Amino acid sequence: MFHIPALPSWSELLDPNAVLIYVGWFVWQLLLAALPAGTIAYGLPLKSGKQLQYRCNGELHFRCSFIMNCQEFEILTAITFTDLSSD
Repeated sequence: MFHIPALPSWSELLDPNAVLIYVGWFVWQLLLAALPAGTIAYGLPLKSGKQLQYRCNGELHFRCSFIMNCQEFEILTAITFTDLSSD
């Protein structure tokens, strides 16, 4: 009555290079978040009168990630063009 197609295997669904790039990007963001860089901003006073400190390092994340993306794009472009020219 109804034909249910077979599901593709995991190897067909996941590209190992894509997984490595994603995991590498995630680890890179974790390392950037662990850096004690950036300006310290104070939050609103709590009921106890204490103010919490927050590290504002978004600009550092943006700059480092932007530079890393540019370098990765150049590397991936060089690999792609090398692969295409060898055919």
